[in-house]
Parts: sequence; structure tokens; C-alpha cells
Amino acid sequence: MAHLHLISTLNASDLTEQISRYTQPGDKLLFIADSVIQLLKPEIVQSITTTKLEVYVLKNDLACRGITHNISDIIVQIDELTMVELSCTCDKIISW
Repeated sequence: MAHLHLISTLNASDLTEQISRYTQPGDKLLFIADSVIQLLKPEIVQSITTTKLEVYVLKNDLACRGITHNISDIIVQIDELTMVELSCTCDKIISW
């Protein structure tokens, strides 16, 4: 079963390295809180596209920062209810 990596920190200078090191194909990434800003960086999006990971972001966290329309289409925007459902489908939740 897949793991859900719950990413909430903004200060992750080596996020692309961490993604490749700590995730496995089939895992899911969920960006929340200040970490959604990371999704504006081309190198982060590029790193994500080369993996076999499902990538999600909380809509409300994007809206609070005014960046809803700046996020790549490969990243699925979800609400809190969907976040709970996603959490229930994963074997383990790993917070970063």
C-alpha cells in the first residue's frame, strides 16, 4: 500500500533530493500550509514529473496565498474532505 507524504514546511532547500530519497513509486505527496509555495519552483515541479508519484495540494492553502492559478496541472488540487479520504487510503502518513 502507498504512503502519504504530508509536506508542510517551506524551508526545504533540498526538497527534490528528499523526494527522490524518501519516496517510492506509488507514494502520494500532499503539499499543505506554507509548503504550497514550493510548487511555484520549476525544479520542484520538474522533479515531481520524473517520479511515479501522485501529487496533491490543498486548494484553500493555495487560495490563502493567492497562487491557485499558478500551479501546474499535473498537481491535483483537493479540499479537506478529499484529504481525509486520501489519508484513509494510505498505509502510512509521513509528515515532513
